[in-house]
Amino acid sequence: THVAMTGVYNVGNSPWARAFGDDTAKEITKLAVRFNDAALIEVTDLWQKVLWRDSALMYNVVYNDPETYALTDKSTAVCTVPDVYNCTTSTLVAGADSQKYLWADGIHMTPRIIRMFGSRDYSESLASQLKERW
Repeated sequence: THVAMTGVYNVGNSPWARAFGDDTAKEITKLAVRFNDAALIEVTDLWQKVLWRDSALMYNVVYNDPETYALTDKSTAVCTVPDVYNCTTSTLVAGADSQKYLWADGIHMTPRIIRMFGSRDYSESLASQLKERW
């Protein structure tokens, strides 16, 4: 059996974390980094069976250079409801183009950003990595 695995993105930059203030958001960032580091250490010897997909790297690239990815808002959520599961086109910020936002709600990225993670447009596709690896 083979497994594709990913860590967590920098949750400390999410609207949810930032709502707690800068100090708490920084601590949440540290937790995300520690989680990813620990996960990578645990799977190091399993490289023949585990493919690590680095969501933190992709997220940081997009977050730190939003203009390159045609994003105009990397800080606020495009949905006006508390969670993405209840978000529809009628619950978006008035006049907003969801394709230009990083965040759907306080902690979930927009579908466009999630699709980028598996897209060839961002990097080598996950399907290609799996095929070439195994």
